[in-house]
Amino acid sequence: MEEGATISVVCPSANVKTIEYPTSTTWRVAIDNLSEGKNIITVTALDIAGNSSSVNTEIVFGENKTEYLSLLTGWNLISLPLQPSDTAIASVLNDISGSYSIVWGYKNNVWKKYQPGKPSDLVTLEAGYGYWIKMTASSSLTVKGSIPPSSLFLGNEWNLIGWNSQSSASASDSLSTISGSYSIVWGYKNNVWK
Repeated sequence: MEEGATISVVCPSANVKTIEYPTSTTWRVAIDNLSEGKNIITVTALDIAGNSSSVNTEIVFGENKTEYLSLLTGWNLISLPLQPSDTAIASVLNDISGSYSIVWGYKNNVWKKYQPGKPSDLVTLEAGYGYWIKMTASSSLTVKGSIPPSSLFLGNEWNLIGWNSQSSASASDSLSTISGSYSIVWGYKNNVWK
């Protein structure tokens, strides 16, 4: 951002907080109390010569959707396509109760597991992360929730993540914002590692 330039952010359906400038080339703003459904946010940049440029973006908040995951007998690597309002693992997996024996998750370089009826350290399922689930019978998992954020925090070393989008994209396009920061990417689809 050039010296003396300003940014304004308007969202009629929410509260826009103070704009912060963490570096000379970046800015950020917190917006809270978004309305259910579509929210239009307008960002306007104004330079010292009086030239301005605006862009609108739409954020859909809290709109409950439903997606279905087909799970086959045996091991399945899954990611939730929506962020559940209740992320408690037993709640998320309630409609397939009795059809799986164990769930493994990997976050912050630690494996955690959930086994129904046994002491477990994996207590939530969230959109964007990957989970191994061992099905004892084929079933369909109903996931209800809202559209998840399009970005995730990635730690050093390995990450087990999913794809936070309803549409597909190539690995290079999906990872373009972290190009050069990773050494290898593996995918698992139809029981095949790629």
